[in-house]
Amino acid sequence: MNCVLNYAIANIFSAFSALIVIGDVHGCYDELQELMRTATEVAPNIMFILVGDLVNHGPDSVAVVRKVSGLPGQVYAVRGNHDESAIRQARLYRENPNYILPEKYSWVKDLNDHDYKFLNELPTRFHCLR
Repeated sequence: MNCVLNYAIANIFSAFSALIVIGDVHGCYDELQELMRTATEVAPNIMFILVGDLVNHGPDSVAVVRKVSGLPGQVYAVRGNHDESAIRQARLYRENPNYILPEKYSWVKDLNDHDYKFLNELPTRFHCLR
């Protein structure tokens, strides 16, 4: 997939007091929650950019997807290779509920339609216009 998410730099940054870039959350919901909470105590109006690999390895990938998708306009994310693999496994499972998911992807059964759509529509890169 070759999605591009376009934003005008001035429009993005003018609304926020700070920008925090986070990589490799890997399903670690509690840690993401704590990082976001701590950051907003320092600067309450923050934009978060998640640079791939929201899911896999950690204990709660579904909660991470729901957290990120539930904060449009404040949290932006791009797709990483782990996200791509999870989308592929979720698609195979949705097409055939008898498909046997690899153990590390068993959590994709818990994705609802909104979660799946959100992951599937994550762009692969940001392109900022000047």
